[in-house]
Amino acid sequence: DFVDMHHYGKIEPKAIPRPDDKRAASLGEFGGKGLFVRGHMWPVRNDAYEMMLNREVLTDTYVLMLTELEQMINYFGLSTAIYTQTTDVEHEINGLVTYDRKVEKMDLEKVKYINQEVIKCTRKKEVTFQSKVLCKWKIRDSAMSPVFRELSFKNICIPYFR
Repeated sequence: DFVDMHHYGKIEPKAIPRPDDKRAASLGEFGGKGLFVRGHMWPVRNDAYEMMLNREVLTDTYVLMLTELEQMINYFGLSTAIYTQTTDVEHEINGLVTYDRKVEKMDLEKVKYINQEVIKCTRKKEVTFQSKVLCKWKIRDSAMSPVFRELSFKNICIPYFR
């Protein structure tokens, strides 16, 4: 079981749940940073929790959020976090790529790097919390867009920190 919160602002201690004796801490949704890409949006009013000015600002904001997330994993017992979202979906334009999957809205090399760094931090032996794996699964390559195949979203492991 998880104690879960959704948060779309700054990743900081007061914005994340704390694990308890019986439940792991989950940030069930975070992110929500949007970018308008003309000609690649669903034909309705488009929105996000917070709009970014351009690709560079969106990428830098993602890197900052994941760096802050790493701190929450290492020092506050966060076990899992789910970014909202991998692709734009209809009116929600807070994805890594556009609705039609034709435009990468972030620098995906930077996204891959920071994703791998956060994954590595969960594997470190110095982590203050005792960890045990609750579940592990692998997403089939055929179920993934080529854009995501190389972004470290393929193998997912949820460590439970106690």
